[in-house]
Amino acid sequence: MDLSQLADADLFSTGARGLRLILANALNLWRQASFAERAGHKQGAVILTGFAEEEAAKFHILMDAIRCPRDNRFSEHLRNFYDHLARGIYARHYEARPADFEEVKRYVNSERVALYLDGPEGFEWIFRNQIIERRESQIYVDYIQPEESRHSWSCPTPVLFFPPYAPTKVLAVARSLAACV
Repeated sequence: MDLSQLADADLFSTGARGLRLILANALNLWRQASFAERAGHKQGAVILTGFAEEEAAKFHILMDAIRCPRDNRFSEHLRNFYDHLARGIYARHYEARPADFEEVKRYVNSERVALYLDGPEGFEWIFRNQIIERRESQIYVDYIQPEESRHSWSCPTPVLFFPPYAPTKVLAVARSLAACV
């Protein structure tokens, strides 16, 4: 939030340095994921890829913040920088191919909900946000109580297959944008 206190010239120079550092870290995480995958550490590769995507999303969040008008939206947008869900939405958005801005808004609004209902007609289950669920289930062991069930341990699912390694789109776009300057 301290960025919102800076004058425009300072914001642009500070933001430019931040963008370079964020991209360098995202690329480093991606390279480490690639090394982990080649060494047979598939779960580590998946986790590091997720971290690289989140870091690349921070690049885009900061770039959007710098382009944002300096009003309430600016400070509000900067909060996304530290929000796992916002970073996850940014990362997933780059995998989509929206037809127009209205489709982007619908997509983002649907991804923001913490809980949602799904299931066959007349009987629905409550599910957690898929972005947060995916992130946490890849990293953590948790003690959970599914609806109307007994408590049990939830463990990361072993990764058996890791696709051929290439940077994800959120990282590729960040790298391309940085190369333009």
